[in-house]
Amino acid sequence: MSSSSSSSSSDSKNPKILLVGSLPESSKLDLFFSHEKCIQRNHRLGHQPAMGIQLNTLRFQHKNRIISLDIWNMTIRFERYNHLASIYSDNVQAIVGVCLMSNPATFQRMKYWLNKFREQNSTLSNVYILACENDPTIRYDNNGVSSFISLAKNSHISRTQIIDYGCQIQAKIFIIRRYSRGRDLNKFFNDFLNCFWSNGQRLYGTIPSILANFFCCLNS
Repeated sequence: MSSSSSSSSSDSKNPKILLVGSLPESSKLDLFFSHEKCIQRNHRLGHQPAMGIQLNTLRFQHKNRIISLDIWNMTIRFERYNHLASIYSDNVQAIVGVCLMSNPATFQRMKYWLNKFREQNSTLSNVYILACENDPTIRYDNNGVSSFISLAKNSHISRTQIIDYGCQIQAKIFIIRRYSRGRDLNKFFNDFLNCFWSNGQRLYGTIPSILANFFCCLNS
């Protein structure tokens, strides 16, 4: 009796997602909060079960289901909590690494933790890289355009570097461009949420959106 109750309680747990890396001017969680599939009014923020981790329970509507995910957002830097890597990776069902291609430090931070967790779990299939790419721009300075382009190349992570590293750790790679952010994130979320679709709560009935809007107007 106790074994069945414990198994049912474990089955009811939300999938655990580990979010690593950083974005210098915003939280990497913004990529999840701001997406149209995220049901923002139903999430809780800020609970920290371990040092350097912020637990966020988010709900997403995908196809005909509501999917709840526990996203463990890593806020620590490099070796400070290196010895806790095995704890963070325990029972993880997916890892998402985030970096800004124009900021090599964010790429190195993402690589450090992805490598650490790959050592802990080499068989995990749901590993993703979200590489954020700024719009291409041309700037002029006193030394001319050519010197600026040379400087930009030295301080910018190329797509080739992202792809080579992603292949090395067997990750799925998504380049998120600012001018097509919504479309690029849609590709990621469709693949990402499909992994947890069977864990989701089925919606009662599939009402076409035009009828759903009609009923909302009647109830308002």
